[in-house]
Amino acid sequence: MRICFRFSAATLFAIALAVARAHAASFGILDYGADASGRNWSTHAIQAAIDECNRAGGGEVLVPAGRFRTSALVLKSGVTMQFAVGSVLDAPTTYAEYTPFKSLIRATNAERVALRGPVVILGHGELFWDVVPNPTTWFKGRTERPSPLVQFKNCNDVTVDGITITNAPSWSISPWSSTNVTIRNVTILNDIYGPNTDGIDLCQCQKTVVRDRKSTRLNSSHGYISY
Repeated sequence: MRICFRFSAATLFAIALAVARAHAASFGILDYGADASGRNWSTHAIQAAIDECNRAGGGEVLVPAGRFRTSALVLKSGVTMQFAVGSVLDAPTTYAEYTPFKSLIRATNAERVALRGPVVILGHGELFWDVVPNPTTWFKGRTERPSPLVQFKNCNDVTVDGITITNAPSWSISPWSSTNVTIRNVTILNDIYGPNTDGIDLCQCQKTVVRDRKSTRLNSSHGYISY
């Protein structure tokens, strides 16, 4: 007896994607010396895992539960940063610590890049503002502030899924001149008086989907999504 199954194109694509992810190379940041206690910088360890993953043709950089203190990271083609439950990225608390550029995570001229949570990113925005008690308007932002916290510039096939950002110093997430961008399940927890703390700034992007988003204490005067 012959049994035949018919699958839609969407189902076949989902199966192929699941199989591909199951066989993707993985690179754990602890193997490169990352410190899950948050006491020491993990920038070089995380970047080493990203670089190795990129050289291997792509795969997943695995970030386990823990608090990882990191400065600027360059996300490269083919790399998915896969965060475990309980993972935290602890951004720099001074402008000078943002090296070599002024974003926490940036991808430029890259394709097939992804940030997949759950992960909490601590932006420490209050350290870049002149905070006053009982404010009646926005805090004044200091001249030197990192922004945006997460940026994709001239990229194709970008996914941001399941990340939470707290107190970004300025813009939170900004795809710029990018195509095929999907942003979903994103939570922005920015102070309502934080200056220029936009949620998502889409600049000259094409084929972009934003869904299942949530904001709490967001500076609504700047908007969750800006175009």
